[in-house]
Amino acid sequence: MQLGSNGQTPNAATDVQFDAFEAFLSEQLGPMQLLPDDVKTFRGQIRSVDLGVVQLSKVQCENAFVARRTRKLIAASSSKCLKVAMQLRGTCVLSQGGRQAALAPGDFAIYDTARPDEISGGASFHMEAVIFPRAALQLRQDLLEQLLIRPISGREGVGQLVSGYLRTLARQADDGLNSDSFHLADATLNLLAASFAEQLGDGITTPDDGKKALLLRIRTYIECRLGDPLLDIGSIAAAHHISVRMLHKLFESEDLTVAGWIRMRRLGHCRRDLADPTLAQRPVSSIAAKWGLTDPGYFSRLFKATYGLSPTDYRAAVQRTTSS
Repeated sequence: MQLGSNGQTPNAATDVQFDAFEAFLSEQLGPMQLLPDDVKTFRGQIRSVDLGVVQLSKVQCENAFVARRTRKLIAASSSKCLKVAMQLRGTCVLSQGGRQAALAPGDFAIYDTARPDEISGGASFHMEAVIFPRAALQLRQDLLEQLLIRPISGREGVGQLVSGYLRTLARQADDGLNSDSFHLADATLNLLAASFAEQLGDGITTPDDGKKALLLRIRTYIECRLGDPLLDIGSIAAAHHISVRMLHKLFESEDLTVAGWIRMRRLGHCRRDLADPTLAQRPVSSIAAKWGLTDPGYFSRLFKATYGLSPTDYRAAVQRTTSS
């Protein structure tokens, strides 16, 4: 999904001054008017990554500010999306349609970029924004209206999972999250949908929906902890207050067992990193350990059994293909 005029992503490693930041912000998140407390001392950063149907943007401002989207600015924009804003540091107040949501770190709320809105951010403001088309959420309009500008706590329920997951994505973006990680879009949208369903109440869910939501929570939990070599079936079951037997039963509808799912996700991340030219100098064992596979011999055998080449040969084959 491309927002703004050309989808260019500014370099988040360098602070930029007010004029450049306002232009970057409007390009990445849609046209808006930015009113900082002090234009002269204003500094900000923004980093965006395209995950296909979802855009992930991390915004940092060290000065207090107010950002507004007016009807005039909205009319000039072709982007009409939904946006989930999660506070990473500092505080802010979101306002839209007469409603307000005060967000502390970890809290998040959804709002509609097709309507006027205002964000009032304090000093040391860090926010992560998840932007996607309205159709991607597949939620009835009357239910969406109930969710808009409703603060959702990141300290309990599915909201806690959403908060942890989005924080992990933000850290991965800082480390150079690959723009081809489109599978993350589905995981992000599904987890948000589970959180919204929890907010709206049990009336919109069936027992089967509950099992699907629990399975989604477990898969997201696993995804966020793939780098932990101690991740195992027992700890996963305990974290979700279910028995190991129940955990296995939940995965019966999947093509893989719990252990198989963990191996597949770890190998997939390793394969992606081995193909990444920016990681060409990183040792194979280091890449494997990053994703929880700390035994180099076991990793090499597992990788070759899955992909037909050893990790070293696979990396060399990708390098030959890209250089030819």
